[in-house]
Formats: sequence, C-alpha cells, structure tokens
Amino acid sequence: MTHAPRIALITAPDLPDLSLDERVLLHELQRRGYDAQPVIWSDPAVNWRQMDLAIVRSAWDAVRRPAAFLAWLDTVAVQVTLLNPPALIRWNLHKRYLFDLAERGVPIVPTVLAPQAHPLSLARLCDERGWTNVVIKPAISASAFETFLVPAAHVAQGQRQLDALLLTHDMLIQPYLPTVVDVGERALVYIAGAFSHAGRKTPAITPTQPMGHDTITRERVEAASDERALADDVLATLPYPTLYARVDMLRDTTDRLLLMELEVIDPALYFGLCREAAPRLADALAARLPG
Repeated sequence: MTHAPRIALITAPDLPDLSLDERVLLHELQRRGYDAQPVIWSDPAVNWRQMDLAIVRSAWDAVRRPAAFLAWLDTVAVQVTLLNPPALIRWNLHKRYLFDLAERGVPIVPTVLAPQAHPLSLARLCDERGWTNVVIKPAISASAFETFLVPAAHVAQGQRQLDALLLTHDMLIQPYLPTVVDVGERALVYIAGAFSHAGRKTPAITPTQPMGHDTITRERVEAASDERALADDVLATLPYPTLYARVDMLRDTTDRLLLMELEVIDPALYFGLCREAAPRLADALAARLPG
C-alpha cells in the first residue's frame, strides 16, 4: 500500500464533522498517520472504491430513511470493506432482532410489536399484560427517536401518538420500568469482541413528551459480573464477529437483568468515558486493513 490507508468514518448530512465524541476516534486515527475522514453515507459523489476501509459511526438519519440506507448498504458493501459487517447492520436496523435474541435464550424487556397500519389498543394491551405505564417507540429508531412514555393517566393521548406513528412505522410497546431512572441503564461497550468499558445512562423523562437522546446523562461505572455475562452471551449468539458493539441492559423491579438494545450499527461508544477506548478501536481497525 503506497498511500496512507484511507478510512471513511461514515456520518450523516447533519453531522458532516461527526459528533464530538466520534472526533476522538477520528483524531486518534489521524495521529497514527491514517487518511481518516468523515464521509456522508448518502453523498452520491463519494467514490467508495478509493477507500481502504469504512466504519459506520454517525449515520443517525438512517432511521428516518431506512429504505435508502439499506439500498446504500447493498451498493457500498461490494465496493469497500464495511464495518460492522453489512448483514449484521441490516439485521440490527429493525428491532425485531430482539425477538430473534429472545428465541436464542436472551432475556429481553417484555416487548410487543405492532405492525405498521395495524391499529392496536393501548388500554386493552395494558389490561391484558398487567402493564400500568408503557413506552412506545418505532421499531426502526435510534437515540430515542419518536420514543414516548405513556402513563396510565395519559393513555388516550398516548393512543393518539401511537395511531399517528403507526401510519408510517412498525412500533414497539414495552412496559415502563422505573429502574431506568432509579438505577439507570447499563451500556457495555465491546471492541473487537472484548469488553472495553461501561456507562450508566439516566434519561430525563417527561410523560407523553419525546425522550430525546440529549436528555440523557452518562457516567462511567464498573460493570457487574452478571452484566458482563449477559453481554457476553448476547454477542456469542451473533453469526458475525463485531468490530464494535454496545449492549444496553436494565434491571427490572425484581433485580432481573434484561436486554434493552444491542447496538451494532453506529452506537455511541462513549470515548469520553474511557481514554483507552479510541486507541483500542484504532488498533482493531488497523488489524482489518487490507494488505
């Protein structure tokens, strides 16, 4: 290879310079002498064959344009080595993957899938399941996109929100677990299949208002042994090795550990919480460069 390795950090049009956290990885790669640059996934002018490697990092608008993103994925996958593997990204885009993991023995937050254009009664569902407060979210979403907490006292308003979203989205309905605030989610970050670090996420929740990612506070924590074991089990079920992954989990009111999300497309990896994380990922990328 006569030129400095060209590494594309794939991002979205509204994040042309990557998010602040992702720039930590960009600067680490550039410090090592790589020609690493943010590249907008939907830019038709990009020549992907000129890249040595591409890593999806901030393509957060893909949830708003999933068909276009999947078409791009098919096109780019034959032009450049894309990480994580395209088949894994495709599987992870729609949250029906949670049901796949549940069939493999992974304990997940109880979840009901409401297909697009199929009406569903929140009141009836809550009565049948014994749920008091629920969370509704699109089955293709990220960073709390169109995610709402619906308390029992606001079920009529929540029904209107669900009906509107079902016009254009498959939707998930889950019971609201108060431990998301009392204890907080645990987000375990893995790099090249090995545990790197963990963070605690605590959302600021307002009933029937969107739960945006900018309302979440984060802090580094030590992962408990059962949290590590659950994350290891989740990744062991996957048919492809991951360059990076984030496993989000939560304890219910009985202290049972449940998977909330497995993020292998472009999760925030919380480089700001662990100074060793960006060098670890840079090392893993270097090992995957051609030649």
